[in-house]
Amino acid sequence: MITLSKINDKDCIVKEIGTLVLSREYIGFDFFAINFLGKLEKTLPGFSLEIEKVVSNETDICVFD
Repeated sequence: MITLSKINDKDCIVKEIGTLVLSREYIGFDFFAINFLGKLEKTLPGFSLEIEKVVSNETDICVFD
């Protein structure tokens, strides 16, 4: 988690799009880490993330899994 916090801006906006109860907009990396990443195991037991593609420009990053 420390490494992720170092490479993400503290004021970043993460948009988790989907039908999960955790799907929403997260403002700030700490808020995202606590309220999304910190709840994944309980919400989705056995969850495993495999990143297939990352697209970015000067201001935005999009991760496809």
